[in-house]
Amino acid sequence: MASPSGSKIRFQDATRDSGLSGRRFGVLPTVFGTQEQILGIVDSGLEGIANAGAELVDVEIPDLDHYLTYSTMYVARSKTDINAFLSSCEKLPHVKIQEMQKNDQYHKALDLIDAIVKGPTDMTQDLHLARRQVNQSEFQRTGAGLSARHRLGAIVYPTLLPFACAKNGTKFLAEGEAEKSHRGRCKLTGADGPA
Repeated sequence: MASPSGSKIRFQDATRDSGLSGRRFGVLPTVFGTQEQILGIVDSGLEGIANAGAELVDVEIPDLDHYLTYSTMYVARSKTDINAFLSSCEKLPHVKIQEMQKNDQYHKALDLIDAIVKGPTDMTQDLHLARRQVNQSEFQRTGAGLSARHRLGAIVYPTLLPFACAKNGTKFLAEGEAEKSHRGRCKLTGADGPA
């Protein structure tokens, strides 16, 4: 019997062979920084993956800093998206994220709210939106090509890099502000630079 998605493989059967044996994972070793404590955790995790039978392959994404900096849509979209969501809520159509931030009405774990508020009110009016979308598409193709070329099931990298940068003094910048880099990385900004 086929599943609702049309697959002839049942979900339960597909999860029986959930091991990592024979899988290939790309590792971006240059993006994990130099902090010994973090590197120890990363090495331990990678060792666990390898011990489970996976093959780890060091890979590199050319122009990674460029893509991380100029393909992000977080600041460009968040204010527009959040305000649209709030206006669609029956009891919240009058609430805007900028007022929540100004009145200190948000959870303190939302450490990127200042960057969101500095973003464009209407993302379609952002002069750099099209360039960011092109960069994002190029970045996706680069990652897909790398995965295909090396037969990778996944690429291992620090997904919390933006948050680590924000907590270590790197600002997420709004349009027109100068960049500040943390160890040559974390230049994730709302400002657009070289096209």
